[in-house]
Amino acid sequence: MKNIIIFLFISLSSLSSGAQEITYSKPGHEENFWRYDIIGKLNNKLLIYKNIRNQHLISIYDNQMKLKENVKLKFLPSNLISVKFANCSDRVDVIYQFQKRNVFYCMAVVLDENGKIIQEPIQLDTTHIGFLADLELYHTTISEDRSKIMVYKIYKGDFYTGNGLFHFTTLLFNDSFQLLHKSQIQSFFETEKDLFSDFLVDNDGNFVFTKGTKLGSTDLFYQLILVTKRPAEDNFNIHSLDLSGNLLDRVDLEIDNLNQQYLINSLYYKKRNGHKEGPYTAIWSKRADSLVAKNFFSFAGATSGMAKSQTNETNSLDYYYLGDVILTKNGGFIVTAEDLAIQGGYILPWNLRDNHIFSSAGYVFSSFRSLASSFYKNIVILYFDNKAHLQWSNEIEKSQTGYYPPSFAVINTGNKIHFLFNEIDRQAPIMKEQTLISDGSLSNKAPIRNLDLKYELITALGKQVSSHEMIFPCLFGRNNRCFAKVEYKY
Repeated sequence: MKNIIIFLFISLSSLSSGAQEITYSKPGHEENFWRYDIIGKLNNKLLIYKNIRNQHLISIYDNQMKLKENVKLKFLPSNLISVKFANCSDRVDVIYQFQKRNVFYCMAVVLDENGKIIQEPIQLDTTHIGFLADLELYHTTISEDRSKIMVYKIYKGDFYTGNGLFHFTTLLFNDSFQLLHKSQIQSFFETEKDLFSDFLVDNDGNFVFTKGTKLGSTDLFYQLILVTKRPAEDNFNIHSLDLSGNLLDRVDLEIDNLNQQYLINSLYYKKRNGHKEGPYTAIWSKRADSLVAKNFFSFAGATSGMAKSQTNETNSLDYYYLGDVILTKNGGFIVTAEDLAIQGGYILPWNLRDNHIFSSAGYVFSSFRSLASSFYKNIVILYFDNKAHLQWSNEIEKSQTGYYPPSFAVINTGNKIHFLFNEIDRQAPIMKEQTLISDGSLSNKAPIRNLDLKYELITALGKQVSSHEMIFPCLFGRNNRCFAKVEYKY
């Protein structure tokens, strides 16, 4: 999954057209794409965190993308290990960690829309270790409504006990950073055999993730469990998911807070040395505390875009990987998958993520696998209803290459879903768009209006900041960097 905001559909029936408007910030040679965070919009101000030569700033832009102020975050220490920002509509929560001597500190600060402190630094937790290490010990996940904040740390048992099992510490906070519950749990999860989905927390404070058991030395799962922990409990609830003898490629987990359910998606194989057959999807009901729907859909003989692109020489499903999951109001959901094949084989794309173990220190390492693919091809779009039945599918045809990750961006404006991606046109990268409506139909592929060709938008790194606006980092010339806002007006 890409790190983008996912919105519920307000409606998928409107066919109203809208105009795009693109606004660019002033280019600057000091901008560094790899050390920034698009925080979001607060009271019509856009906030972007930047780390420029180890100086921590929040840049504040107006609606015309004019820089109004650079605010120095003086509370962040020089030995900072990581920092996370959460846009909470009327404030920004900042959670950061650093190590001083043999103690790790996890702290929190609250800022206003001007980047000013409105709640002084709070110590959330500390951990004593016997060595100095530059690692990310604490991890944070925040509920969709921003009412629950889960700080967790995971270490391997052999760090203390000599075994290879995982130990979890979870700290659940409310939106005022008051501790609601702290748990310490020793699991039966094994460091060498298990891989995990993202760790999430729902609006009620339930901690949830999936664990897959690998088949030998492969990254294929032959067993999968859904793991949940209620807010005030000190144990994991283990729910085995029957895979009917199939193997899963990798797992995406999403929380549907509106419909009180967890969505599990993957692509599956029937056998170890076989080909990907199609999507696996499952729906877990919180209310019933049970699996209410699952489906293994095979594209063999189907007329979908995925099946049509197969050849006799190779099954192109093998090169598809899951992208975004977009929730619909009625409990259904849209899943995208992207073709990342290259001639003669493939390598893992930059934006695919597995939770790996930082073996030297025994903690979960949250910097995910990051290898660039040479080609980013077609996007398949699948719509499942609330019974996990595939209702329709469609395909966006594209072909991308580039030094920076090309791929695509998705902006959900409520009545439409816009797919944005760069393609080479007349030897220049041009951002193009196709729009999806409720019946699965796609508009014709066309360049975004009002583009300034002196700017190259990095589509894969875009972030939706409101119901109709998306921010992209972009290149201006060889060394200049800036940001662009794409806004849809109806």
